Amino acid sequence: MKNVVQPRVIPVIDLLGGIVVRGVAGRRSEYRPLESQVTRSIEPAIVARDLVHATRATALYVADLDAIQKGQRSLSIYEQMGASGARLWLDVGIASRADALRFCAELAHSEIPADLVIGLESIETAASLVELGAMARDELSGSAIFSVDMRAGQLISVAAELASRMPLELASLAVRSGFTRILLLDLSAVGVASGIPTLALARQLRDAWGSAIEIIVGGGVRSSDDLLAASQAGADAVLVASAIHSRAIRF
Repeated sequence: MKNVVQPRVIPVIDLLGGIVVRGVAGRRSEYRPLESQVTRSIEPAIVARDLVHATRATALYVADLDAIQKGQRSLSIYEQMGASGARLWLDVGIASRADALRFCAELAHSEIPADLVIGLESIETAASLVELGAMARDELSGSAIFSVDMRAGQLISVAAELASRMPLELASLAVRSGFTRILLLDLSAVGVASGIPTLALARQLRDAWGSAIEIIVGGGVRSSDDLLAASQAGADAVLVASAIHSRAIRF
């Protein structure tokens, strides 16, 4: 049996109302202030610092729910979080190429160390997805991450023409458009310690595209066994929140 390399662990921070909250099954109306064994704070900058200290992470995935749901982005908070020394993978509800260009300009002025996460749920049209993929390839040096957002295996998008597709088809469209970093995220598994439900899809995507892409999975991690399973499925990195805060995974 060949050696399996443990995937990179990316701690997750969900922001809502200017504080860090705990996500449960993607039911955002039920998100509550974070309770953690790793940090005593709910302030984004302190949580970011404490997570980096506890995990030695070099990147943090940040989902700003106010930005995703209401378009309210908080550059000052992102800048404070950037002081943790970690690169921020920022999901702020990017809807189109024009939206991404505006936000990238704001990031450049603030010098926040960040990679854009382009979430399927926020993209306006299929044409926008293709344009964003080209932007990721040609203008962002491949750094942007495309998030295949799902709930119980079904795609989530404001664009019906995207939501009606199969997950593998949609992920492959993103790759053909120019994205080389693909996140497979099933919100129904977030915070419920049920195991990672997207591993079969990760295997299919790896079989289809080989080493040409980076695959990230998230949601449902219970223990280091799930990290091993993710690696065996072809994942390069895993988003983790609850299992870090409960110390189910230790570093």
